[in-house]
Amino acid sequence: MAKTKHKSKNIDVCTLDGAKCITLVVKLLVKHVPMSIRSSQTPNQFFKVLTSLAIQKLSIHSIQRLGSNIPSENSLHHNLKKIDIEQLETVNHLMLAEQVKPFIIPGKKYAFAIDLTDDPYYGEKEGERV
Repeated sequence: MAKTKHKSKNIDVCTLDGAKCITLVVKLLVKHVPMSIRSSQTPNQFFKVLTSLAIQKLSIHSIQRLGSNIPSENSLHHNLKKIDIEQLETVNHLMLAEQVKPFIIPGKKYAFAIDLTDDPYYGEKEGERV
């Protein structure tokens, strides 16, 4: 992670560029979120495609315009449904802590910014998760 000074305050900010982010996130997802995929696609490829789409702010509906050497929208949907949301919530803090721990100095105060939305993309909000 690259350390830079935040524009509005004199604080250190760790940032990732697209390629580093993809590599880091895919490594964590493969390690912490087991996937069984019955095709030529591997869990590494699956998570790489999803992470790439997220970085580009694209939905899986945009997949076909990205190229022919990537899984289909149906394949991504099928494999996404296999992910256990409760398990993902359980390991989420482990994945974050694994990356933050090397930068944390005991006894020092830190401010964290996390992007959270409570607005459903489609339909109405149901329960705790959107």
